[in-house]
Amino acid sequence: MSDETTPFAGHIFEFVIELIYNPLDRNPSLDKLMSDTIAAIMIDFYYRKNESVCIYICESSDGKQSLRKRKFDDWFNSQTYPGIVKFDECIVDSDGIIYPLSAILRKDNPYFVEIIIAFAQISAEHTKQILINRIRNS
Repeated sequence: MSDETTPFAGHIFEFVIELIYNPLDRNPSLDKLMSDTIAAIMIDFYYRKNESVCIYICESSDGKQSLRKRKFDDWFNSQTYPGIVKFDECIVDSDGIIYPLSAILRKDNPYFVEIIIAFAQISAEHTKQILINRIRNS
C-alpha cells in the first residue's frame, strides 16, 4: 500500500483471523462470541495506536475468500466501533479470481486521506496492469 517514503509506512499492520489448532480436523462450530472478541481486539488496538491502519485480506488458497469476507463483514457490522471505519476494495487476477481486502482505520488518523487514496490505488493499479497484459496478449 505504500513505500518507505510515505509518512504512514510504519503504521501498517495486517489483521489475521486464523484457526491454529484444530484437534478434531473439522470445521469448528459457530462461535457467537467471535464478533465481540474481534471488536474488543480492534477497539483496544486503535485506542493504543491511533495512527495505525490494518489491512484485512481474506485467505484464498481454497477459493473461499468471498465467504470469509462476508463472514468478517457480518462480524464487523454487528458491532459498534467508535471512530473506526472500514473501506473495501478488491483485486482481480488475470483468471478473473477476486481477492477482497479491507483497510480499517480511525477517522481521526492524521494520514486518513493519504491512506484511503493509496488503498484505492491498489485496486486501480492492479486492474490497469491486468488490462494492459490482456491487450498485449490478444
